[in-house]
Amino acid sequence: MISSTLARTANLICSSITLFILSARIGLSLWKQKGRLDASVLVCALAITWAIARMIVAQLIFRLFIIHVSRYEETVPLEHVKETRQLSLVARVCSTSFYWLQMCLLLLFYRPILSHIAWVAIIIWVCWVLLGVTYIAVILATFIECRPFRLYWNVNPSAACADALIQWLTQGISNVVIELLILISSAPMLNWRQKTRSQILRVWTLFAIGVVCIATNCVRISIVAGTADQQASRSFWGSIQEVTATTVANVPTIYGCWRVLRQQSQSRVFIINSTEEP
Repeated sequence: MISSTLARTANLICSSITLFILSARIGLSLWKQKGRLDASVLVCALAITWAIARMIVAQLIFRLFIIHVSRYEETVPLEHVKETRQLSLVARVCSTSFYWLQMCLLLLFYRPILSHIAWVAIIIWVCWVLLGVTYIAVILATFIECRPFRLYWNVNPSAACADALIQWLTQGISNVVIELLILISSAPMLNWRQKTRSQILRVWTLFAIGVVCIATNCVRISIVAGTADQQASRSFWGSIQEVTATTVANVPTIYGCWRVLRQQSQSRVFIINSTEEP
């Protein structure tokens, strides 16, 4: 069983890594594009906002020592129960928004590379539609699973809907389906010819990380279905998914920008050495 302390630590570490990756992407992208903003930079900046919000809200929840229904709630002031449940709703919105933005970044990355392939273009279009539909569905499930709304923080008796099983399953399954479609759309990259060994290794590494990201989400789904009241486990695996999703969506762009920077540095060194030769 994952403790609240471990989940809280994982949230801080994973959020810090996530913010570093996103900040690095924005910085390198702006450098490569000479300060020009594009859709991916704006999406990345919005993702940073949601990541910070998720980290802060999660830490506030852990600080209150109460999340969802537990056997300790009977000793906690009712106002703390209400505050924590309200923060939990905000955390769910932050997490959903962040994950969906990472999938947007993936689609923005693959679209110019693979959209010339007819079936890939169709899958990418389907993914954009699913992103909009599933995001609305998850947000609605977040706020209407309990009716009337006050059942979210009802303690005695505690409503089963407060565990947000429907919301978590809707979020997780939607995420897996879209990520799987994105992974399928990237399959042609594995068969590209005239690639060096290092390029082949990078493509397969990216593909493997995508598989890991989907596997992490599947673990979260199984945990939600099996232990609906273990918020620490949800938060822990949510933090792991945050890092893997961020890595898959941003590392390719970061590496591309870094490679351009390295080539330019080598070119400058070559030019300087050439001018210094007698």
